[in-house]
Amino acid sequence: MTTARASDRRWLRLGIATLLGAVAGSMLFATEAKGRPEVRRR
Repeated sequence: MTTARASDRRWLRLGIATLLGAVAGSMLFATEAKGRPEVRRR
């Protein structure tokens, strides 16, 4: 039972890390896409 719990925690942490990484990546991509045209205009 202890091994199953440790495995569940590992998958939960992996899922959270993946979700946070995806959100951070999409925010970074959106910021980058927004910022580039402003730099080109100036």
